[in-house]
Amino acid sequence: MIRELIGIDKKYALTEAHQNLKKDLVVDLKKRGHKVIMVGDASNDIPAMLESDLSVITLQNGDVSKNALKIAQCKIHNIAEILDIADNFIKK
Repeated sequence: MIRELIGIDKKYALTEAHQNLKKDLVVDLKKRGHKVIMVGDASNDIPAMLESDLSVITLQNGDVSKNALKIAQCKIHNIAEILDIADNFIKK
């Protein structure tokens, strides 16, 4: 699992959650001083993407929200690409 490869505690990796829960998690992590990358592909990911330090949209499923696509700062075709993105983001 990618979460394990980049050292993210499972309580901070939500695979399915209501948009408010995602957004609240991002806000809470930022308040604690963490840099946050939000990866999503749907309109319910937009509130968390807007609050994140870096918003990434994954195109691997092919069916993505046009609005999420507009606000995403980075686009990936394979979720494994997040490893390089996270590595580069952390180094900044």
